[in-house]
Amino acid sequence: MDHKKICYSKELLKIVNGQGKKLHAITCGILANEYRTTINQKGRINLGSPYLACFKSCIALIAREMCENFPPGDKFEVFLDTDDGYLEALTVFNRMKDDATFPHRSKLATCTPGKMEEIIPLQSADMVAYEVFKRLHGLKNTESRMRPVLSLLYENNVVSERYFGAKTLRTLKFGIESAVCYPGGLVISPSS
Repeated sequence: MDHKKICYSKELLKIVNGQGKKLHAITCGILANEYRTTINQKGRINLGSPYLACFKSCIALIAREMCENFPPGDKFEVFLDTDDGYLEALTVFNRMKDDATFPHRSKLATCTPGKMEEIIPLQSADMVAYEVFKRLHGLKNTESRMRPVLSLLYENNVVSERYFGAKTLRTLKFGIESAVCYPGGLVISPSS
């Protein structure tokens, strides 16, 4: 099984790196146990599940970067893998897009659900997410060596990682827990 995964990752990486353009991947990570033990129930209601907290942060980061570096009319689309069962992210995306208080909402186009085998870019995104997940867990366990696939991705593209670790969560704790918003309505946009 590992051999099959390695071959699959190598083939995807070959496609990603063969585009002739530098891709920019933005990732957000959170260790669910740190989140649950650091942030109280009210804060977790405000921010949502660990997945949704990271999803919203990625959307906010991309939108902010586009506001700063792209023409005013440019927008981005999101493709959402329905196999993961995270369709709540579709609702969250649309709320962010409709929220007049979200400063970069003009950059949000659409969020389209689909299956990974139908939307090929989702396969590359899944590979990046998995490799960053493995890196995050490695750093948590003091393994600093980057896996070869992610190393090659970093070598040929731009990857921006954000991580809500215990220290960051403690710093943000009061704001998350005291925010006044609808359930899941709090969006954290990590600094560049």
